[in-house]
Amino acid sequence: MIEGPARGNDRDPGDEPQEDRVEHLKNLLAGARQVLVLNPADAYIRPRGGFAQDAEALRGDSRRVAADLNRATKTHGQPVDHRKA
Repeated sequence: MIEGPARGNDRDPGDEPQEDRVEHLKNLLAGARQVLVLNPADAYIRPRGGFAQDAEALRGDSRRVAADLNRATKTHGQPVDHRKA
């Protein structure tokens, strides 16, 4: 069998002491946590029913906009159609 040049990092992963493997796993998980933001230091607390509150606020805003448009239309007459010549 022909052997190639010796490389410095040809160790079998099973040769590492148990502590080194655990530290490597801890570092890997810490890096993944930072990338994925799984556990930020100041975690955002989601309010309960937040989507329903946003939906209700959006419905209220759209009602106000529609009412303002209706009021402006009644005050100034029919809407102006600039496409007509």
